[in-house]
Amino acid sequence: MSKNPFGALRLIHDFPYEAQAAIEEKKRVAAETLKMIQGLGYAGIVTNVSAKNNYLQDEEEWEVLRFVLEQCGRMDLRVWLYDEKGYPSGGAGGQTVAEDRSYEARALVLLHRLVQPGETAELAFPHGHTRGIAAYAYLVPDEGIQAIHAESPYRTYAVRDTQEKITVVNESGRELLLVYFIEKPFYEGAHAQHNVCESRRYIDVSNKKAVAAFLRNTYQKYTDHVGDQFTGNGGGIEAIFTDEPSYMGKYINAGLYPDDVYDPFDDTIALYPPVNWGPDVERAFEEKRGYALAPVLLYLFLGKSERAKQVRRDFYQTLTDLYEASFFMQIAEYCKEHGLPFSGHILLEDDIRLHPVFEGNFFSLLRHMTYPGIDMLSSVPEKNWADAFTPKLVSSVAAAYGRKHVMSESSAHVEGGKVSKEQMLAAPLLQLALGVDIFTSYYLDTAQPQPDFQVWNRAISGTAERMAAGRLRTPYALYYPIETMNAYYVPENGLGDPALQNMMDASADSMSEAMYTILGHQSDFRFVDLEILQKGTCEQGAFRFGDIAVQALVLPACETGEALLKAVERLVKEGLPVYAQDCEAFHAHCTALCGAGAKAFRTQRELVELLEIPSRAPIVLAEPQPMLMAMCKEGEEGTRVLLVNSKDSAVRQEITLHFAGQAEVYSPRVDAVIGTLRSGDILQLQPYEAVILLGPGCKA
Repeated sequence: MSKNPFGALRLIHDFPYEAQAAIEEKKRVAAETLKMIQGLGYAGIVTNVSAKNNYLQDEEEWEVLRFVLEQCGRMDLRVWLYDEKGYPSGGAGGQTVAEDRSYEARALVLLHRLVQPGETAELAFPHGHTRGIAAYAYLVPDEGIQAIHAESPYRTYAVRDTQEKITVVNESGRELLLVYFIEKPFYEGAHAQHNVCESRRYIDVSNKKAVAAFLRNTYQKYTDHVGDQFTGNGGGIEAIFTDEPSYMGKYINAGLYPDDVYDPFDDTIALYPPVNWGPDVERAFEEKRGYALAPVLLYLFLGKSERAKQVRRDFYQTLTDLYEASFFMQIAEYCKEHGLPFSGHILLEDDIRLHPVFEGNFFSLLRHMTYPGIDMLSSVPEKNWADAFTPKLVSSVAAAYGRKHVMSESSAHVEGGKVSKEQMLAAPLLQLALGVDIFTSYYLDTAQPQPDFQVWNRAISGTAERMAAGRLRTPYALYYPIETMNAYYVPENGLGDPALQNMMDASADSMSEAMYTILGHQSDFRFVDLEILQKGTCEQGAFRFGDIAVQALVLPACETGEALLKAVERLVKEGLPVYAQDCEAFHAHCTALCGAGAKAFRTQRELVELLEIPSRAPIVLAEPQPMLMAMCKEGEEGTRVLLVNSKDSAVRQEITLHFAGQAEVYSPRVDAVIGTLRSGDILQLQPYEAVILLGPGCKA
């Protein structure tokens, strides 16, 4: 990236001119807006061709965009493109699905009922659904429905591609479970309908043809009209931003109806428990996993057996594989071919328990972006700290695959834009300390007076620039247990045992506790997934993969499996200390990991002792500060430590520096050195204050 590579970019979806204004008036308004943005201290913009007139089709709006790009070149403003009319990306404002309804996102839903001995029962084909996939009746064992063996049905029904009802006369003398698996469009009840942008049908992200149509409708249009301005072609457009693509996953946001409706919806359609589906899912599943999916569909909705968990792991891994190949790889290849770096962020990043159904393995997907990104909708630092998982995960993907920058779409959306100037600065600086260094801003231009905005922009770019050089000090790796989430996820309001959700919660909580134990002791870590553990190397007791280099691995409470056990056994033999959390829910798995050479810990206090965090952290405080983030960079100039106080109370603690000599204390807000610190001095930080400790040799 050129110009000011660390300055924030202002998102502008539509310049504030009237849709029917004359083109010269549109250009005048655009030019005035750019001057205002530059006056606030922004380094550039993220924008798109206007959606006010026939989105992607109006030649006059393309002329206005061309004018905007020319103005940005004259004003030394950076430019990114945004690839959708609102969000989620993929629909081209509805044009992709309108082109071919087979491109639409699909769900497989479960209809079911228990049938008593002697009872006759039926399941009718429901309104708004498209076709049957499979139907079975099962004898319910004494242990209950969770113990049903899916591959041994009492009766099978020929319903494939029909809309027939199914009927059973229970002459078995036992209770029966009657199930009907049916395909439907994944629209009503889903994120496509319930969001804050527009209700419109969404594409199937596992369908290569659907994504190829999106590329033709959107990316090719940008290439045709402004492709000479892509950075790879010598122009100034640095990247293109894709926003919240996802599987539809599950029903969310009930009661939230956007003002704009592109595709009419039918709220009378019954919402049965869904899983993601698509035209290629069954073929890909059998090809990749070696067995047919239809006979084991029941395990996607219930079952605690090893077989049931394996089917779910295989199913959600298959969805990840399809999504990666169809959406991320296809767009990345197009962008590489046309000299356009690929960026953006995906949906519901902050909760690993939702990753199986909305996205999949983040490492598999985001490694295809030039600048992987996140969304941060709050500017209250305490909330950003609570969402530290998101930037740490995505910055870990970037480090693993050699991506030099991480983007954040930042705003105070949750607060309605009403935050203090101290909060508004601390929020992005905390994200920066967690691995972000490019900010695309949704902040209202009236959120602060112009002088305060200039301070805000200068502080962000100055901090990012100062912390860019050197290698991040990350002593530890923390395992990303996506396979555990895959194994235990079943749709809500169906047949799933609540114990399955409890297992997901236990693993997610264990991961979160380990994360905050490390960060709360002013140390740092990288997330790693199974593939990284399998492919990384150990040299002199340090594990390396890409730009990740760590001295110990922490495994939260999680499922094991043969692949993870083999990876742990190899790493331990090669000298890497591995620590696994033992808890009641996953005790057997921890025992297996210990058999592979890991050491168990039960409490976070034990973890601190095993990891020897005080000796490896860049600074040590008399009492660890749970909401004080410390990011340490080490390089030829020396050591720099960015400290961000994420809470509304002051920090006053004796400090020990793990580098020789004294440190200068630089304030991003005032852009000056404000003091010095030596070991034994008192570190004082005001609420939401951030400073950089500059070790010997570092220049302010």
